[in-house]
Amino acid sequence: MLVPGIVIALSGQTPKTFEVASLKPNKSGDPGEFAEFLSGGQVTVRNMSMKELLEGAYHVGNGQIEGPAWIGGDRFDIAAKGKPGDSPDDLRVEMQSLLAERFRMALHKETRSLPVFVLEVSKRGPRMKKSPPAPEGDDRCVPGKGNPGDRHLECSHITMEELSKHLQLLARGYVDRQVLDETRLKGSFQFHLDWTPAGIYYGTKSTTNDATAPDAYSGYSLFDALERQLGLTMKRANRQLPVIVIDHMERTPLEN
Repeated sequence: MLVPGIVIALSGQTPKTFEVASLKPNKSGDPGEFAEFLSGGQVTVRNMSMKELLEGAYHVGNGQIEGPAWIGGDRFDIAAKGKPGDSPDDLRVEMQSLLAERFRMALHKETRSLPVFVLEVSKRGPRMKKSPPAPEGDDRCVPGKGNPGDRHLECSHITMEELSKHLQLLARGYVDRQVLDETRLKGSFQFHLDWTPAGIYYGTKSTTNDATAPDAYSGYSLFDALERQLGLTMKRANRQLPVIVIDHMERTPLEN
């Protein structure tokens, strides 16, 4: 029989918990959201959906959380503090414990074949510069400059795993599934990436597929841009991945 707190069994460890934690529903209707997990014990979450909280806590991606429909819409704020020596991984486990306790959550884990994108090095090899690791708290990617119709990403101190997650957030017109890093590239990199948004690209493909594109946009899809500018390819595939299945979860959290 499944019970609230089954998170303990999934981790295989004695559960870690925050020293202090405040969790409240966010009914503001604001579109913006924010989450920060810092070593040293600090966690700040603002206006995140329960689905996104679970994805962060269990370090899984799109399609790896299965539960009631409300988890995609109900949003929450969290301010929590762990121990000073806690790593980001420790904080994720503490977040699992918090969600299990406050929402009386019971769940189990399965392995399924899921559709994904895999990020790989192209035949010509990578075209990015090595970069030292980022100082904690620094933005690894910020908006860049270029043709006004394109999207621009200026990145430094970024790993390939982090790039995979950024692509899921910033290029949703192209990326409808999780992106897995299979480049085998270690360390951090810096680069500039430009691509034409999917709506423009697919509407003008016949006339803007090379360097003669109008000045407003380059005419390169995200897939083209990754290969031409970074020496990476992104291809559709299926992979065996863990899926977190929620068997029970109260919609209203226990009071702080």
